Amino acid sequence: MEFSGFEEKILGAVEDCKGSVKHCARNAINHLEKAWVIRDIDIEMAVFRGITAEEEAASAVFHCLKNHRYSNAHK
Repeated sequence: MEFSGFEEKILGAVEDCKGSVKHCARNAINHLEKAWVIRDIDIEMAVFRGITAEEEAASAVFHCLKNHRYSNAHK
């Protein structure tokens, strides 16, 4: 799987994160990488991994909002 320059910057930014934000973001990336590997073998599982990656990415965003104490982020 090859990444664009922008995607490489995002991957680097994830490594600078801490705690739950980093954990969820790395999980999202890991799921996408594994989905890419199996896309021709088991498309249903690849799609499931893609959905799981989206959930992990959303969790990372919400953890980040909480960490930065955005209004109503706790909701």
